[in-house]
Amino acid sequence: MGYVVKTEGAWSKVMKDITDIHCHILPGADDGAADEEESLEMLSRLIATPHYPSMSSWTADRVRETCRRLEAAAREQIDPGLKIYPGQEIYYMDGVLDLLDEGKILTLADSPYTLMEFHPSISYAELYRIVRQIRQRGYLPILAHVERYRCLREKDGRTGELAEAGALLQMNYTAVTGAWHDRVSRWSRRMLLERQIHMLATDMHDRKHRPPEAELAMSWMEKHLDGGYIRELCRDNPGWHVRGKRVMDYTYDDDTIEIDLKEIFYALWHRILIILLAGILGGVIAGAYTRYMMTPVYTSSSMLLVLTKETTLSSLADLQIGSQLTNDYSVMTTSRPVLEEVIDNLGLQMDYEELERMITISNPEDTRILEISVEHPSPQMAMQIVNELSEVASEFIGDNMEVVPPKIIEEGIVPTEKTSPSTMRNTLLGILAGLFISGGIVVLMTVLNDSIKNEDDVERSPAGRKVPGRKGIDRHAERDDDGPEKRKLFL
Repeated sequence: MGYVVKTEGAWSKVMKDITDIHCHILPGADDGAADEEESLEMLSRLIATPHYPSMSSWTADRVRETCRRLEAAAREQIDPGLKIYPGQEIYYMDGVLDLLDEGKILTLADSPYTLMEFHPSISYAELYRIVRQIRQRGYLPILAHVERYRCLREKDGRTGELAEAGALLQMNYTAVTGAWHDRVSRWSRRMLLERQIHMLATDMHDRKHRPPEAELAMSWMEKHLDGGYIRELCRDNPGWHVRGKRVMDYTYDDDTIEIDLKEIFYALWHRILIILLAGILGGVIAGAYTRYMMTPVYTSSSMLLVLTKETTLSSLADLQIGSQLTNDYSVMTTSRPVLEEVIDNLGLQMDYEELERMITISNPEDTRILEISVEHPSPQMAMQIVNELSEVASEFIGDNMEVVPPKIIEEGIVPTEKTSPSTMRNTLLGILAGLFISGGIVVLMTVLNDSIKNEDDVERSPAGRKVPGRKGIDRHAERDDDGPEKRKLFL
């Protein structure tokens, strides 16, 4: 097997049998090696990962064939045991998971592992959501050059959350070699010290601008990391892909849709303005419908006092008998003969059952008072019905029960305020319905949708390629103080 760089000591011992899972070695496939001669000068055991999509639009079959041809040349000229596996560095956008399912995009060495690249400014909520969706489709995502993603550098703990969600984190060797004031390099070294990174790779493209440089990184790692972790980063973990084994033991049911509360929270927060607008819209619609479309209802009430004799109340027995009679009077007040007489007296165009639905009778606790309420769209008619009902019921009870008729102590009046519907209540219910429905849609989309819907996340292609229909990006990136690369656009 070969070495990425030829040095002495612990470096060469650790790097024996190294597997490089991220390199652009195929001649002419993308912005990597220009020809076979350049490819052969950069070889060790590796997985070739040309960009998807790329300007050359290579098919999966062409990548495989080129790997076989380059491997044959490398074995003849460099090392008979050298191995080159096919793969692709996939820039995540709408539809790539379907292409993976169809075999039009390659995983790493035909394993479940996929090398995924994202725009450097992708939000953490989107990145976390995508990792979950990739896992739900049965693939094991490796996040390429994680040092480039601003959302991971902004807050501690996010790398661990992604690992718990099923992602593996790959860092470039060159991320470690920046100056002490380089924020990205400081973050990268800290992640290695905290053992947050799963594997290192060269991400080599060519001999001049992005060669397979790893010696400086190894020099730093030898001083600060133990040999076991270095072997995991450079040899053991990357090697699992070509051995058909998993770096981590994940238990996952491909037929089950797993709902993650944190993912749902991020999705709801990301669309909070849409949800609030839906709530406001629901309130406006409900309020307008209540005010202009629904028929208002008015209520008029009267009160009857139940007496046991014509004299004043003088004994406890009178009170007890009066309380018992109120239950009988409540039933008799809404009896069919009483209601039909009210209908005839007022000339109402309804049957007694319809009138009964307009009437409410109540008896306040520990009293002999009957409260009669009538609801009607007309305030005048509500008053007329309740007063007529009180008189007819009083006479009917007195005649049929041979007792003192209930005394009308309060007549109904014309109501000035409608009883229902309540515009305020319905508006609040409309707001709640809008929030609930829009939130439910967001949750459903989060659980079922496996594509990015934010155009900013897919508008620009990653460094080192030009996507048809987009502005190109300079294949040779420059360093700045906020990241390992600074994109340069050209027409």
